[in-house]
Amino acid sequence: MNIKEITELIEIVNYFNSIAEESDKLACDAKILLAVTTTGYYTVVDFGTIVLWCSENDEREYDEKNDKYEEWIPFFKRRLQEISSYIDLFKKIK
Repeated sequence: MNIKEITELIEIVNYFNSIAEESDKLACDAKILLAVTTTGYYTVVDFGTIVLWCSENDEREYDEKNDKYEEWIPFFKRRLQEISSYIDLFKKIK
């Protein structure tokens, strides 16, 4: 990833974090936020200890017709929904 792409990714992560910080619906004061980490070789976006996206294994949908990847916001919303659905399974344990 080049610096422009990393900057865009950081802006999107900051957008998601601002929504979490403003939310009164969280069950506790500790808020898990998204984080961007890069080694210069690869870039990772984490939610706590869960990897949402990694540049080495880009799971965004690819549109061959337009020759571009899925936009960041829909991708992260989808990934966070997947995690939420998984967590909901544990709520059903009695």
